[in-house]
Order: sequence, then C-alpha cells, then structure tokens
Amino acid sequence: MLLKFNPVGIFDGWITFTCLGNNIKLEIPFKKHKHFIKMLSKGTIKKGIRISNKMITFMFDIEEPEMVTEGVTLGIDIGMNTALSCSNGQMISKDIHGHTYKSICRKLSGKKKGSKGSERTYAHRTNYINWTVNQINFDNVLEVCRENIKNLRKGRNCSKELSRWNYAELFDKLDMRLEETGVQLIKINSTYTSQRCSCCGWVRRSNRKKNAFGCEFFKCTKCAFECNADLNASINIASKLLPISKQQRLKNANRKGFYWLTADQERTVPDALKN
Repeated sequence: MLLKFNPVGIFDGWITFTCLGNNIKLEIPFKKHKHFIKMLSKGTIKKGIRISNKMITFMFDIEEPEMVTEGVTLGIDIGMNTALSCSNGQMISKDIHGHTYKSICRKLSGKKKGSKGSERTYAHRTNYINWTVNQINFDNVLEVCRENIKNLRKGRNCSKELSRWNYAELFDKLDMRLEETGVQLIKINSTYTSQRCSCCGWVRRSNRKKNAFGCEFFKCTKCAFECNADLNASINIASKLLPISKQQRLKNANRKGFYWLTADQERTVPDALKN
C-alpha cells in the first residue's frame, strides 16, 4: 500500500494498492476532514487502513500526553436539558443553532428506524455530543469526577425521547478528551448526588423539585439553600464524600433524610450541625 498526498486537485490524496495479484494496481482517492487533520498534527499514519463501502479509516500512532500534576477537582453531571453541568459553573446546553440534547432526542424519537432522516439525526446527535465535550475548559483541572452510569434503562419503562439519550457515547467522547489532555478520570457512584444539598450535606428525596414549567431545581428542606439542580449535583460529584453501602441504600433513608458526610467526617457547613 502506498499513500500519497496531493495538495493540488479535487482530492487531497491517493491510496495505491499493489498486492492484489497479477501486477494489478488499485488507486483510491480520499479527502481530509477536520478530525483527520487534527490527528495528523498529533501523530503519524500507520500502514494499515480499513475500507468500507462508504469510507476509509486511517489509524495513527500518537504519543501519550503528559499527565497533569496540579489543579482542582472538577465534577461533571450529565442530563438532557443541560447536557453537561460542571462544578466550576460551566453549563453546556444549547448550541449556536438553539439545539439541546433533549430537542435532538425528541426529533430522533419521531424518525423511522433505518430511514435517511434517522441517519441524519443520529449524525446530528453525534456532532452535538462532540461539540458539547469540546466546550469544556480543562485549564487548571487535575482530575474529573463523573457519574458511573450503567444499565440506566434496564428493566424500566421509559419514553421514546429518553430511550434516544445515548449517555455511553457522551461518556466515551468525554473520556477520550480527558485522555488526550492528560487529566485524570474518577468514576463516582451517582446515587443521591442529585438529592444531596451541596451546602449543608442534607440528603432528602424532596430536595429536588419541579416548577410549574416542568424544570427541575434544588431547594434544601433543611437549610433552604437553592441552586440549579444539575449544578448542585456536579458539586456533590466533585466532593470527597464517604461511600454509601448497598445495604444503606436499600433502607431508603433518603425519604426521611440524612446527612451525607464528606471524607474528613465534617459536614460542608458547620452550622448544619445545629439543625
């Protein structure tokens, strides 16, 4: 296989196969795209390629980035209305065209499987996910804590809209970017992180509420702290919280409420001890 770039002309390069037998040569033209140019700037092309009916897949040798040694802990909460909520206040929802993850999933739920319209919408969802993750600023970030979600919809009835929410693809893109930037990844059990008050540590199911417009917000029933629900969850994800055992979760203590302590055995706000 020979690879030749052509800076002049319709195509950006040609791949020549010379091992087909009987001295047959097959030349296939190709065009670069943004991701190809990005990967080419970071590494070198491997000899092997993959060919399908519609595309050619190149593979690259890329040096491992240096791991970040200093910085803060960033918690990230994922959702549909706000795709990514970060504990430092970054909230990524609408793109420049006004699309949200939820609006794309709603559009996808109305498409017939296998149709051209569904293929375009799946591509739109992937592009939106890539755009969303690329918006996060990882400057001065040592490690990222994110939810460790598995089998979210297993054994549950959910709407067509929610069934199109591909959190696995979102996590894959996020994890890939962390690997590229040298930021450490920590996966956190997300149980009760959306119900815990990031101010006083009080956990109760009724802390998270919905307003008249169906939008979720957080208001602590103990200290009356109010916050964006997703931002509150991301702060909890970034906190050094003591793990909650499965036995404790089965007791459903979040119905009556309890304090979820930090790793240093102190509540986030000392005044909460007086309540």
